[in-house]
Amino acid sequence: MVTCNPVPPIKTIDNPPDLSTRSGFNAGVRHIKKTLAILDALDAGEQLADILPVTGGEPWQTQAILRTLLIDKRGYQAVSANLNEARDLQSLAPALAGEFAKWQAVELTAVYHHPELGPLVVNPKKEEPLAALGVLAKHELLVIYAGSPGAGSDAAGSVPGLAGTEATGAEPGGEDFLLNAAKTALALFQGSLPEIAPALYQGPAKKAGARSPKRAPAVKGGGSGNRSPKRLPVETTASLLPQKTLSPRYIVTVTNDLFHNGNVEAWKRIIASYRAAYPELEVYLYYEDERILDINSLFQWGKVKHGGGINFAVAGKGIKDVAKLRRYLAEGASPRFEPFLRGSPGTLLKLFGPGADL
Repeated sequence: MVTCNPVPPIKTIDNPPDLSTRSGFNAGVRHIKKTLAILDALDAGEQLADILPVTGGEPWQTQAILRTLLIDKRGYQAVSANLNEARDLQSLAPALAGEFAKWQAVELTAVYHHPELGPLVVNPKKEEPLAALGVLAKHELLVIYAGSPGAGSDAAGSVPGLAGTEATGAEPGGEDFLLNAAKTALALFQGSLPEIAPALYQGPAKKAGARSPKRAPAVKGGGSGNRSPKRLPVETTASLLPQKTLSPRYIVTVTNDLFHNGNVEAWKRIIASYRAAYPELEVYLYYEDERILDINSLFQWGKVKHGGGINFAVAGKGIKDVAKLRRYLAEGASPRFEPFLRGSPGTLLKLFGPGADL
C-alpha cells in the first residue's frame, strides 16, 4: 500500500532572503516580479512545469511559487511520499507519460526533491522531461500536484468550462477528485497498480501542454490596471535540467593504512581549494551509498581502512577539473597526504584554476 501524506504548509525553505537587508529586499522584489510574470503566463494557458525551469532561481523560490500559484491561487491538491524504492524513469517514462497524457480531467505537476540539486519540477504528461529526471532515489521526496485544466487564478473548486459554478467532493474539479487523482499518480510513480477512476479520462480534448486561446490584449490608456499576459519563453524541461547537473559518482580508493585525521584534513583543504576556484560548483561525498555531510565522520567511524572506497560527485553548471580533483583526493587518501597540509591551519591552497601551485 502506498502511503500518501498531505503537503504541509511551508514553514522554512532553504535560506529565503532577509528582507531587512538591501540585498534581501531586492531579492524579494525580484521574486514577486517573477511570480507575477509566471501567473500571467499561466492565465495565458501555459503549464507551470514547463515555465518554472526557464525562470531559474533558488530552491526556496521554487517551493514558494509552487505553493502560491498552484495551491493558493489555482486550487490544486497535492500529496507527497518518500519513495519506497528507487525508480528509473528513463525506462518508466514512456509508460507513465503515456498514461498521464490520457488524463484529460486534470493537470499534473510532479516535483522530485533531488538530494543534491533541490526540487526538480516536471510535467509528468511529457515523456522527455520525465525521463530526464533519471533515477529517483529511495527515500527521497516526491510531490504530485493535481488541478483542473484551464482553472484561472483563485479558481479553487471551479469546474472547467462552467463559469460561476463550484465542484465539490468527488465531482470532476472538486477537492476530493483532485486529491484522488494526485494519490493515483503517486501510486503509479511508486510502482503500484491502483484503480484509475474513469472520470480522469473525461475532459476537454486538450493535449498535454497545449495552449489555451490567447486573451485579448489590454486596452492601452485609462485602463483599470488589468495586466495582459506576458508569455515567458517556453523550453522543454528536459533541455533545462542540465543547466545544473550532477556528475557521476567517482570512487577514490584509500591506499593509506587507515583514512585517519591527516587524510581528513588533506581532503578538507583539497575540496576547499576546488570550491574557491569554482564557487558555483559543489562537491558531495558518499560512503557506502550514504551522503557524508561531515567529512570528520569518516575518521570518527574508523571504518574506512586500506582498500576502502569513498565516492564523490560534483554538481553545478559547467563542471570542470573533475579528473584533477579525483587525482588530488586519491593523493590525499594515501600516505602522501602531507603536502596538502603545508602552511598554518586554515591556509587555502591554490590547486585549481589559473596559477595553480601544486
